[in-house]
Amino acid sequence: MTQMTYRLTPVALKRYRVIQWFTGQIALEQVRLMNRSQHFELVGAVCYHAEKDGRDVGDLAGIGPIGITATTDADAMMAVDADAVLLNGVGGEAEIDLIEQLLQSGKNVISIMGPWDARVGPYADRLRKAAEAGNVSFHGAGNMPGMLNDVLPSVLSSYTGDIKRIWTQERSYHGTYRGRDALERFLGYGRPLSEHGPDTEAGAPLVAGYVDAFHQAHYTLADSCGKIGDTTAFETRLTNYDAVGAPEDFVIETCGLPIDKGTVAGFRYEITSSVDGEPWAVIEVEHVAQVGLGQGWRETVEDLEFAISISGHPSIEFRFGTVPDDTSPTATMGLVELNAARIVNLIPAVVAAPPGLATYMDLPIITAVH
Repeated sequence: MTQMTYRLTPVALKRYRVIQWFTGQIALEQVRLMNRSQHFELVGAVCYHAEKDGRDVGDLAGIGPIGITATTDADAMMAVDADAVLLNGVGGEAEIDLIEQLLQSGKNVISIMGPWDARVGPYADRLRKAAEAGNVSFHGAGNMPGMLNDVLPSVLSSYTGDIKRIWTQERSYHGTYRGRDALERFLGYGRPLSEHGPDTEAGAPLVAGYVDAFHQAHYTLADSCGKIGDTTAFETRLTNYDAVGAPEDFVIETCGLPIDKGTVAGFRYEITSSVDGEPWAVIEVEHVAQVGLGQGWRETVEDLEFAISISGHPSIEFRFGTVPDDTSPTATMGLVELNAARIVNLIPAVVAAPPGLATYMDLPIITAVH
C-alpha cells in the first residue's frame, strides 16, 4: 500500500487596514475584537463626542493604549488609506452623504445602520455610482436587519418549501446598555408616551425608519426565496404599535439615563410585508429598558431574545439568544458582541466583493475570522 504524503503550503496572512467610524458601545467591541486578531490593523477612529477627541481608542475600549487616537476631524480621516470603514452611525440622509464620500475615497464601507438593500430605497444610484467610482463595495449589516429577519430565515428556508409565511421576533432588553445617546435620542426612552407613537412629531420618523429598514430586509428575503418577479407588488407597513410607561422612577445605571414614572420604558411594534397583497414576512420587535413592565412584556433578563417561525412544508420554529459567560456576564452584553462580531467578520468578504452594492445574498457564507 502506497503511503501518501501531504504538504501544506503556508498562505500569506492578509491584514486589513480598518477605520472605526464613531465609537459607541458596539463600535468599541469591534475595536476589542480587531485588537485580538492578526487579520486587522486599526488605522484610525472618528468619534462623535468632543470628550473622546484626542483619547486613545484602546483606552476608550478598556483594553489599554493601542496607539490610535480618536478624532472628531472627519475630513482628516477621510484622507487616511484604509481597506474598510466600519460605520456605526444612526442613519438618515447625512449618513448617506457620508457613505457616498467614503466610497468615493476608495474605502469599502460596512454600515450597521444600512441601507440593507439599496435596490428598493432612494439611494441606490448614488451609492452604486460612488462605489464604482472608488472601486469598492458597500454592505449594510447588523442583527435586525442583518440577521434575524433576513439572513437566518434565508438559511433556514433551504430546509423547507412551499413557504406561506415567515415570522420573526426580537425582544431586546436595554437595562445594561451603555449608549445613552442611542437610548434617549434614537429609541426615545424617557419621552412622554404622547410623543412616541407613529402619529407624533417625535415618533413618526422613528417608526418610518423601522418600516424602511424592514422593507429592505424583507425584500431581500423574498427575493432569495424566489418571491420577487418583474410584476410583483411588494408592500411594507406598520401593522401594530404599543408603548408602556415606567411603573416608577428608575435609572439605567450603565449609562445614567433617568426614566421618570409614566414615560416610555418599553415599546413594541409589528411590521408586515406583503407579496401581491398577501402577508408574507412579519417581524415583531419589543424594546424594554426594564423587565417586568406588565403582562405580555418581557419578564426576565434571561428570556431568549430571538424567534423565527417559517410556515412551509415542513414548518420550522427556531428560538435562540445570547448566553452569559465569563467575558459577557449578561446576555444583553452578548447581544452587543453579536452585532460587533458580524461586522468584523464581514470585512474580508466585503473587501473582496465586486465594486457596487452587496446584499448578504451577494456575499459568500460569512464565518468567524478573528
